[in-house]
Amino acid sequence: MYCPIIDAAGAIAGAAFQKDKKISKSLIFLIFMMTIDTKKDKRLADEWELSNSKGGMTADEITFLASTGLKTCKDFCASRKYTGENRCICIRERFPTSAHYDLYLRARSKYLELLEIGILAKAASQEATGEKNEK
Repeated sequence: MYCPIIDAAGAIAGAAFQKDKKISKSLIFLIFMMTIDTKKDKRLADEWELSNSKGGMTADEITFLASTGLKTCKDFCASRKYTGENRCICIRERFPTSAHYDLYLRARSKYLELLEIGILAKAASQEATGEKNEK
């Protein structure tokens, strides 16, 4: 998943430290703090969470994300730290409102539940018929 904060921080860090391939998390945090106002980020997260917008995502888009999962920042994310796990800029950039994100979470949970049932059913069927799993 694309994260505009990490992208901007990476560009700044890359330009400043081209020779040194190792950039510490504290340096990335410092660059992030220089590029984003945490109060503004919190305000935007509050607005996003309270939004009643009806548009922005199709059922197909939510279904696709539910089946593939959502990728966010792998390492430290200051937006996640200051706004919360489910309100960070990585989430807000992908979902037009928190209602869309909540729908995604429910769909993802159901998808994983059905996937687990399918795996168990396949294993039980193979055991019952004496087939061996070739994978």
